[in-house]
Amino acid sequence: MTTDASRRKSIIILSSELDNFNRRRQRRRPIICQRTERRRDGRTRTTRTAAVTATKNNKTNEKTVILVRHGKTEMNEYLASNHWADEKFKDPLLYDTKLSKAGIAGAQLAQVHVEKLEPKPEVIVSSPLSRAIATAKLVFEHDKETPRVACVHARERVFHASDHGKPRKELEEVHKDFDFSHIPDLHEPWWYVGSENEKKTFGEVSLEPVDVFEQRMDDLIDWINNRDEDVVALVAHWGVCFSLTGEQFENCEARVFEPGTLKPKTGDFQRVEVALEDSAKGKAVRTFVFLTNEITGSVPLSVGLALGVSLGFASAIASKF
Repeated sequence: MTTDASRRKSIIILSSELDNFNRRRQRRRPIICQRTERRRDGRTRTTRTAAVTATKNNKTNEKTVILVRHGKTEMNEYLASNHWADEKFKDPLLYDTKLSKAGIAGAQLAQVHVEKLEPKPEVIVSSPLSRAIATAKLVFEHDKETPRVACVHARERVFHASDHGKPRKELEEVHKDFDFSHIPDLHEPWWYVGSENEKKTFGEVSLEPVDVFEQRMDDLIDWINNRDEDVVALVAHWGVCFSLTGEQFENCEARVFEPGTLKPKTGDFQRVEVALEDSAKGKAVRTFVFLTNEITGSVPLSVGLALGVSLGFASAIASKF
């Protein structure tokens, strides 16, 4: 995502089309999805999740949350010149991507803004991905007293290798000022890895299914609400910010959200799934989005178009059932 605020543009989606699509989704019966993940030791773990629910999700934050998106990374910079919608796109395999020089500078500048925010955090929570931890350390560098905790629910949805992390044992050796007890195993992956035969959307890693990600956003809100602190600083990712707010956060953007203002699925990832499909429709959407990005140079605009165009396809498909 670009950090150039002048490029931020909005995409208007017809409200009637969105309402019709949501009503059709709510009439569906729950679908139980069973997924099997392969562990590093060769064993498998099977989970069952509800892919579609018949009732609206009313889950929301009961605490004040200072929501911060991580700084610009090497992967962000790669995506700026290698658009994900390009049919020739290749994952550069920047596992657990780190902050770039621009990202470090941006986090240091954000520190000045965040330190002026009120109320002050009673706990600093970060995604366990290295870019989020590094951002948290820079943004809250002068705060030596507030406890720091890593929460696995706050990690990014897995799109690329950059969204894979490091085992808890390695993280604890490097970041001794963080509590990683929320990660249950010292050596096993805490990020989505998929099954051995699962299709790799971008060629190298399994795309985390949207229903799995959205359930994790519910779990994140529950985890925050169950904490003792009343004010939580949360350093997370584009996907997390989008799901909870419906808006596309810039790198290092920070905002204060009062209780009742963060809701999972406010940004609906179901709408962009068509753009990720390996189908004629998916390729058509990606081509359209890629060409728009080439013309406008606006990554947020191209993402917005992916949402809008995908919604059009989804509504057309839903009307046939």
